[in-house]
Amino acid sequence: MGTTPKEVVWRKDKVELHHYRPVRKKRARPPLLIVYALLNKPYILDLEPKRSVVESLLNKGIDVYLIYWGSPGEEDRHLCTEDYVEGYLNDVVDWILESQELEKISLMGYCIGGTLASIYASIHPEKIQNLVIMAAPIEFHCGGSFLHMWTSEEYLDASKLADAFGIVPMELFTWTFKYLDPVGNLHLKYLNLWENADNEEFTETFFRMEKWIHDGIPMTGAFYVDLIEKWYQQNQLTSGELRICGRRVDLGKIHMPVLTITGMRDHIAPPESTEALLEHVSSKEKDSISCNTGHVGLSVGGRSHREVWPKVASWLKKRSR
Repeated sequence: MGTTPKEVVWRKDKVELHHYRPVRKKRARPPLLIVYALLNKPYILDLEPKRSVVESLLNKGIDVYLIYWGSPGEEDRHLCTEDYVEGYLNDVVDWILESQELEKISLMGYCIGGTLASIYASIHPEKIQNLVIMAAPIEFHCGGSFLHMWTSEEYLDASKLADAFGIVPMELFTWTFKYLDPVGNLHLKYLNLWENADNEEFTETFFRMEKWIHDGIPMTGAFYVDLIEKWYQQNQLTSGELRICGRRVDLGKIHMPVLTITGMRDHIAPPESTEALLEHVSSKEKDSISCNTGHVGLSVGGRSHREVWPKVASWLKKRSR
């Protein structure tokens, strides 16, 4: 897993910037920075050959960077949204701009990383040429979203939980996501394994996926409080109430070309949650790609690699030089 050649080109505290080795001499500029989520390790985007988002982009001539947040410890419990956006992410973007002598980069965020990327693009639109948001929650009060219901103030006090743990354990998120589809995740998936036990390719991919699912990362208490209270409970991102370092996050300040990528069967970030971004930005170019798959299937599904990633690479190249 995660075998596409890369090197760590920047590091601060536990955060790393990975640069993947280009496979084509002629590369599109500006480069693409992938902002991964805070909950899992990013090798789901490079799970195995022919099921690698990174590999697909490299093969089309996209220069790919990825920010890996690392695994926080007790000493990091107070890191919040501001630290990740205006601290680490802004430092990474500035480093790429300076090292490649550029004025702008392209930015792609996956899941909560897409939420962070949207926040960043609204605060620093002058640094972003293209914005791609993949399976990211933007509108947190979507009708029928289990996560919206489960995280309501009636059932969850995020501050108490964060105070109790300091660093919120990854098992909380792993099992929350499993119970979004209990029949599929706890029964049908293993029945499918039984029926395909003689298929070596199937079983290898299955157990790579299982390793990734249970190889999660804990979350800092401060960011968890932001996630639950400001995002899920108060829906501050689309209401315009969210503030970062005293500055109001206004999605209307996003004016660069925007592309959303969604899975029709996504239980974590429903399509309407992600595509809501297009209603708030002021971009003249607003596009969307949807695929009949789930949240993780967008990264590793065979259909996604046939139908989605060639289109994403083409979209980026048309808006590059």
